[in-house]
Amino acid sequence: MSKATCPPAEQFQLSRRTPTAIKKLDAFVSHLHRLLHTREGLDETLLFLAYTTQLTASLLDIPNPALIQTLARRLVARAPEWLAARASSSLSSLFTTNLRLRLSTQLRALVDMLDGWHTMSRLWGLVTMWMIVRDFVKASQRETKEKQEGVEGRLVRQAESAIVATQIVSLIGFFALENTAWLSRLKVLTWSPNHQSKIILWSGRSWAVYIFAELGKLMLERVRKRGNSESMGSLEEWNKKFVSTLAWAPVSIHWTSPGGLLPESVAAGLAAYAQFISVQGLWKQTAKEHTVEVV
Repeated sequence: MSKATCPPAEQFQLSRRTPTAIKKLDAFVSHLHRLLHTREGLDETLLFLAYTTQLTASLLDIPNPALIQTLARRLVARAPEWLAARASSSLSSLFTTNLRLRLSTQLRALVDMLDGWHTMSRLWGLVTMWMIVRDFVKASQRETKEKQEGVEGRLVRQAESAIVATQIVSLIGFFALENTAWLSRLKVLTWSPNHQSKIILWSGRSWAVYIFAELGKLMLERVRKRGNSESMGSLEEWNKKFVSTLAWAPVSIHWTSPGGLLPESVAAGLAAYAQFISVQGLWKQTAKEHTVEVV
């Protein structure tokens, strides 16, 4: 496997005779390829698709689909006239009980597949954690040698180090427990289904610790930058991270209890929204050509 840098897009411009729709499709697919070619991009996209699919399945399971019908009517109202006439009859048949149940079952099967795919991609998470721990130790050693900036600065750095250490420990627990449960489910390890359920719960609790530590880290970052000049881009990026993490907070608590604490549609909706923010940020980051791997 070797690495090669994608040549500038200008070298691959389509012919002027190519329809505009094809050009736009080519630009979208090329952009999507760059996003999925990174480990983080693939991981976040899989999670977004999984939660969006789960949200759709949970809405289809609602006994009284009045809310779905209302949303569908609004979509039809915004559609072109030629499409609205066809979509109206198709959407009306969508709300028959048998069809909704069949679609829900198929979507949940897709969720299981995406969830398995996503979990498989995280099996190497402990390797990543080793690198994070190494960098954290090096940074801590470097800070102890540097001149302190005063009591307040020292306290802020100590608080930040404590938060990062908490995140590292919680993520190590999360990856180790999730991997154990997943491999046991596949019969690679021999933990019983009862033990697997308990392991999954503790994995979720470890994730909850990480999420709330991240909230603390973001708020501490805001305190550190208080009174300092800050670009609009930096502030916007902080706001997106904070909103995304805040959306994850109730979902992480939801996973700490058997059966969950929130309705499935609420938990899936919050998670899908948080992931949308993450994927949106990664989409902007991959707007330009990047180095890709050639097999």
